[in-house]
Amino acid sequence: MKIISIIMLSILLSGGCTSYNAVQLKPEQIGSQYSYYKTEPPLYVGDIIKYKLKSGDSGQVTIEKIEPNSIVANNGQVIPLSQIASIERKDLSKTKTSALVGGSAVTVAIVVAIGVAVVAIAKGAGGAF
Repeated sequence: MKIISIIMLSILLSGGCTSYNAVQLKPEQIGSQYSYYKTEPPLYVGDIIKYKLKSGDSGQVTIEKIEPNSIVANNGQVIPLSQIASIERKDLSKTKTSALVGGSAVTVAIVVAIGVAVVAIAKGAGGAF
C-alpha cells in the first residue's frame, strides 16, 4: 500500500518537472515584400507558451498553428508576433526531473528498509537489534 502511495505521489509531482525558457523572436525578410519571424529555439504546434505583449497584456496558450507573422492558439486567439514583447516556452527540465527521480528512488529505498525492519520485528527477530 505504501509503495502505491509513493508511486502515485511521484506521478503527481512529475508535473512539476517543467520550466519556462525564453524564446527569441527575430524578424526576417525575403526581398522587399515578404517578412516573417524566426524563433530560437523553434516553436512547434502543441507547445505551451507564456507571452507578454507590448501593450502590457499577457497570457498562456497552447499553440495550434504557427503562421509567418502570428501564432494561433488552441482557443482561436491570434497573437501577432510583431506585438510580442517577450515569450517563453514550457520545457521539460532535466535538472528537476533528475532530482525527482533520485529523490523518489531514495524514498522508495527508505520505505522498503523500514518495511523489512517492521516485518523482521513482527516475526520475533527483535532480539537481534
